[in-house]
Amino acid sequence: MKIVTHPSIKSYFDADESRQEVEQAFSRGLAYAGHSLMVPEKFSYQVLPHFNDRYALFNQGENYELISNVCLHRQAQLLEGQGRARSIVCKLHCWGYDNTGQLKGAPHFKDAPSGQLKKESLSVWNGLLFRGRSPNMGLSALGLEDYLDFTDYFYAGSETSEYQFNWKTFIEIYLENYHVYS
Repeated sequence: MKIVTHPSIKSYFDADESRQEVEQAFSRGLAYAGHSLMVPEKFSYQVLPHFNDRYALFNQGENYELISNVCLHRQAQLLEGQGRARSIVCKLHCWGYDNTGQLKGAPHFKDAPSGQLKKESLSVWNGLLFRGRSPNMGLSALGLEDYLDFTDYFYAGSETSEYQFNWKTFIEIYLENYHVYS
């Protein structure tokens, strides 16, 4: 019989231990990136605050991608908010990229450098966009198809809140408040 013990006090305050726990607990799970309603038309983009504005969600027409929002030249932020773009130009030194992140122009360079912004294709499940794998479940079999139907909706905005506490504290309070037994 395996004895389950309460986490040590150190595990609530040690940054390295917390990082390892988060990696172990959440790395194999689903990684939500956004929703297709955030980028409803081809060439539309949305900078993602839940990725600290370091990535933009792009609708490429036949697929969705996360593209780095950081210029390869001097690491400046490329895009803000949301909009439509077939090309991206860095405001700092005018390096230009196409909507797939491919470097197209670098002024003041005799030999133009080549480069590609980091990008990642997303998987789609009922309009929800995931990094890596997507859920493997049928909504109708679960009786949820009416609850996760976003047909007549539009994207209104995002709000991100950050709290300075260890994730275990939130889980423990959540379990206690809702009387969920683990």
